[in-house]
Amino acid sequence: MKTILTLLALCACASLARAELPPALTSHTAKFEADRAALIKSAENYLKPARDRYLAVLASAEKAATAGGKQQDSVAIAAEVRLVGAGTPAEEFPPDLPRTLAPHRREYMTAFSTVQKTIPAKLREIATTYLKAIAALESSALKPTDAAVLTAIATEKQRVLVLVEAAGGAQKHRNVVANSDFSEGGPGSMPPKWRAEAEVPVTDATVIADGATKFLRFRRLQPLRRANLLPEKEVTIPAKARSVAFSVRLRVKDLVPGKDYDTYPGAHITGRDARGEEAGGGWAVVKEDTGWKRFTVRFPLEPEAKTLRIAVGPFGAAGLFDVDDIEVEFK
Repeated sequence: MKTILTLLALCACASLARAELPPALTSHTAKFEADRAALIKSAENYLKPARDRYLAVLASAEKAATAGGKQQDSVAIAAEVRLVGAGTPAEEFPPDLPRTLAPHRREYMTAFSTVQKTIPAKLREIATTYLKAIAALESSALKPTDAAVLTAIATEKQRVLVLVEAAGGAQKHRNVVANSDFSEGGPGSMPPKWRAEAEVPVTDATVIADGATKFLRFRRLQPLRRANLLPEKEVTIPAKARSVAFSVRLRVKDLVPGKDYDTYPGAHITGRDARGEEAGGGWAVVKEDTGWKRFTVRFPLEPEAKTLRIAVGPFGAAGLFDVDDIEVEFK
């Protein structure tokens, strides 16, 4: 997903000049651009206070580090300032950054993550409304044929799809898992649209709220096999799909690996044929304690695979296991 600054750049440079648009299309395009600019402005207004506070803290910390002769701290803080200013902060806490900055960075990253999560869906809504409007216009331009309008509409369709894709909001074969970011459901409850993998009860999986962000947490004190979660509905594989990329953000603390098979926590993704039998698949596993980190697994789809089954959980391990931001993309 692109950063908010990338979206601002797209907003500034990707619009067609109004003089290039036929009059019939101008009002629809103007509304789309106005709605899109308002969305980006609201996101920037939301993020700016947290970013400014964090940059002020960084500036003070860098000044103190320089005065105290702590060159390594100064270099790390300066690098962090550049990344935050560019809108491209590292997802994990930088290892060389002074730990005293952790709570300030956490506040900023919560706001940053919220913007990153909400912008694509809202942009997709705006784009969908615009595309519906110009689709109606396209139908009317066919009788009689208005070549200028049809050409402009085709150009606009391509432009809008590129914008949505660049923002990480394209729907084509992507983000097809319901409640994939666990934003639905109250803290302390089982996540809606997810179910237990098998007959083994899963009583230690709950939605956790951290500021405006929610995620799924397993608190597994003792290994318990097959006590994982699945989406209620398996993902239908598109007819022309040849491969799949699955990614998920994971965090693990106090990991105790299992002793036999399925020894590590993570996600197991499998293709399923018409009878529900396994047809290919892959694993994304965590083998040591880690902060939030994105794991990705890609594999070709077997010809007989009709659906995709996703299981997330500790599997044969114990410890504290967090899950967020599941994405599936078919190609």
